Amino acid sequence: MKKLNKKLFRNYFSHLTTEIFTSKYLFLKYFTLSIFIYLFVSINNFELLVLSTEKMVNKIPVLNPFSSYLLLTFIIAISTFLLLIIFEIKNIYLEIVFYFLLFFTVNYIFNVNTLPRLYILIASVLVIIFLLIENLFSKKRLTYFFNIFLFIFVSILFYTNFKPDTEDETSLGPSSNSNLIEVKHNLPIKNNILTEELFDLSPNVNWIQNINYDAFQIDIYQLCCKQIAYNNIDFKPGGFLGIYDGYPIFVNNRADILFLDKNFSNTEFNQINRIKSNINDVVNNISVFENDKEYNEFSKSGEGVRDILIYQDEIFLSYSEEVQTDCINIQIVKASFNFEYINFEEFFTYEECIFRKDGRAGDMGGRLEIKNNELFFTLGYGGDYSKPQDLNSMFGKIHKIDLKSRKSQIVSLGHRNPQGLASVTGTDFLISTEHGPVSGDEINLIDLNKGIDENNYGWPYSTYGEHYDNIPEELEIKLNQKNHSNYGYTEPIYYFQLPETYKHGISEIEQMSNLPNHFLFVSMKVYKIYILELNSNFSSVVSINSYSVPHRVRDIVYDFNSNNYFILFDEGPYLGVLKLNK
Repeated sequence: MKKLNKKLFRNYFSHLTTEIFTSKYLFLKYFTLSIFIYLFVSINNFELLVLSTEKMVNKIPVLNPFSSYLLLTFIIAISTFLLLIIFEIKNIYLEIVFYFLLFFTVNYIFNVNTLPRLYILIASVLVIIFLLIENLFSKKRLTYFFNIFLFIFVSILFYTNFKPDTEDETSLGPSSNSNLIEVKHNLPIKNNILTEELFDLSPNVNWIQNINYDAFQIDIYQLCCKQIAYNNIDFKPGGFLGIYDGYPIFVNNRADILFLDKNFSNTEFNQINRIKSNINDVVNNISVFENDKEYNEFSKSGEGVRDILIYQDEIFLSYSEEVQTDCINIQIVKASFNFEYINFEEFFTYEECIFRKDGRAGDMGGRLEIKNNELFFTLGYGGDYSKPQDLNSMFGKIHKIDLKSRKSQIVSLGHRNPQGLASVTGTDFLISTEHGPVSGDEINLIDLNKGIDENNYGWPYSTYGEHYDNIPEELEIKLNQKNHSNYGYTEPIYYFQLPETYKHGISEIEQMSNLPNHFLFVSMKVYKIYILELNSNFSSVVSINSYSVPHRVRDIVYDFNSNNYFILFDEGPYLGVLKLNK
């Protein structure tokens, strides 16, 4: 009986696969191949599967500007298919055209197009070769085996981390992912907000939702104003947060300074107040204040406020300044803080800048942090690959600025775009988060007792991500050195890499008050909050947990008075109040 069952199963499987791979209905054959490749790519990352499916659903509406291109491609593919079937045209070249139209349509639907283009290019060449070879054979069995081979080979090509670099792998040192702690993904628990509480909320700050996890819960509120949210005003940051005497301070992306009520709950968070200032007179770059630009995917200038820091009774604000016509850098102003009128003055300026046509203001960092009565300031590479390793340049560095003399000193170099910075209490460490290119986001632990030779993090030569195509030819040293230490650079304490993470966009990081070895950090691209645990001497990662949230997260700040963490979401902009569960 068992032999009979095995035989029946074997015959059924053989019949099914033969029909799929040799069917004259090319649509079934190639659609199956495309779906298989997609599943094979994402099989080791269920979250990618879910995220891609969500993106697929979001691309369905006709009003989506990309839907028309997708629909047009699909119509052409179906038309070609009908020509082949109805008129029984046996033309290998039309088959190839049909395959690629359908293949790229499926890839776009499932977001596989975010893979490096080299994968798709090589897969495309192989498909053409195999289809041409298949056409030479008329026997069904040979056709069957060639399709099986095509199926497996192209899928493996997508699944494996193909390396275009021909350098011997052994020369790169240890495997880039051999020591990484696995991220543990956590699901929310049931929402426990009471219905009657919804009707008591103030109309001035609208409560949106409550999200519960085992570790914490977040209440999310709508802030003023949607018209200048991240996706409505030239992709500027939604704003940044600070705390003054228990009052949450919010600076939006056109430099309006707002504060919220000090004592609040779900029923009493009801007031937004604006603080007047002279910021328009101090800042020369009018792009900081513009709020009427049309939504345009290609105008991602990001020029505006880059961070605020309130220390004792002073407020520091970093912003994009236009030093000369169309030439940008990040500068800092300061003022005594009060709730009536803030009178800013220049605090830290310099002449070096990057022209708009050559760089990106969004890649210039701008984070501020205080440690040992000194101001630390991150400055990204701004799109200029020559600057991070140049000690005569300000860009691609983290600087230390004396609060009295205002003189600066380089603390670390080789940075791409450090978007988060925090002091590690009780140590001589800073911890920073940094955007990679395509993947490769890093968390770096910076030892202030070490010199800059030991605090060089390798950009643009060493990265666990993949470079974009705009690499200048004059760079002499080989790029994409995955391992940092083998090339004389400092390794990140943690990094995100392909294929698990495409673009991540980790932003601010904050040490947790109740657990000194734990840190909260947030992400813009994948809508997550993370809890990172380091060992007792901060030398390695013990664990890392992720928690999904509904919006991209720009900033996070801790309030000692309420023991809450305030979170700024870009798109609303929204305010999140995070409370740790005991």
